[in-house]
Amino acid sequence: MQPEAQTEAAMNRIWWAAAGVATGIGLIQPAWGWEESFESGLGGWTTNGLWGLTTAASVSPSHSAADSPGGYYTNGAESALTLNAGIDLASLVRPALRFETRHFLEAGFDFMSVEGSTNAGTTWFNLETLTGTRPDWRRHQVSLAARTGGGPLLLRCRLTADASVAM
Repeated sequence: MQPEAQTEAAMNRIWWAAAGVATGIGLIQPAWGWEESFESGLGGWTTNGLWGLTTAASVSPSHSAADSPGGYYTNGAESALTLNAGIDLASLVRPALRFETRHFLEAGFDFMSVEGSTNAGTTWFNLETLTGTRPDWRRHQVSLAARTGGGPLLLRCRLTADASVAM
């Protein structure tokens, strides 16, 4: 068993965009778009486990959401940060989800998954899974084009840890 280390599977600047919408880092310009920088708190999200806000690291002015802000996640942890209201993708052309993360997870055993649901959270599908250590913020982009025919899209970030070595 390795010694515990400070962890933070952190999520920051999440946004949806569709073709023709100008996007910069966290900026949505004309027509359609949605952005979450966590600067206004977690009011639009449901949390379970230890998910909360942190100011320890961020790409937006000062806040990000983290699975265990200021501490360690526990062995066997299972926690999620879930968007409360779905986003209607039905009329969009080539919609995409963009988000930025950094993480300190036991490689191959502990995971942060970004998941979606188009049936109000009854079932979830994987959009991206992260494991291992990435101390610098990284931007991710996932096409949502295959999801435009379902119901409104919910998003969740889920931490899953095995029964040993929490980081």
